[in-house]
Amino acid sequence: MSNLIKFHQHVRHAHLAGQPAAEPPPKPEVDLAAVEKKAYERGRTEAENKFKEMIAAAQTLQGELLANLQKAEKELVETVETALPDLIIEGIRRIIPQWSPEVREVQKIVRDMLSGLEGESGPLEIRLNEQDKAQLEQLQNALEGDFGQTNLVVDRNLRRGECVVVGRFGMVDGRFQSKLNGLRKDLL
Repeated sequence: MSNLIKFHQHVRHAHLAGQPAAEPPPKPEVDLAAVEKKAYERGRTEAENKFKEMIAAAQTLQGELLANLQKAEKELVETVETALPDLIIEGIRRIIPQWSPEVREVQKIVRDMLSGLEGESGPLEIRLNEQDKAQLEQLQNALEGDFGQTNLVVDRNLRRGECVVVGRFGMVDGRFQSKLNGLRKDLL
């Protein structure tokens, strides 16, 4: 059998029978306002520290996000810069077959090509599509006044709006494919 005694109630205030009960020890006086203030300050400090941690974490995430956005922007710009010339060339290539230039546009094309051979002495041969030649025959006198002797020649390999000017010392190629190749070089 055990010597252990089990009590069903707390015995803190128990006293021996026949003797006066001992007074409980005095409770220390607590300054409730000071305790509340101390608890408030502790809670405030903990909250401020937690808030500072959250701000630091948010700033870190923001910095990472901005770095990722800058990287993505750079990659996007590089992708667009790489793809854009081909897209432009392909778009132009699809539009050209549907384009039918007016007389003034053909005149401008021919004048631009003749300007490329400015200072050339001797006759200039202007190769054109049959329809463009027919439209420009009435302009030939004005061209000769500005650029010297010119001969309009039909070239069945040329499309409407294309022009090749041949002089004694060179040639200016105004075919669409040549212009597209030049544009591609400029874009790349």
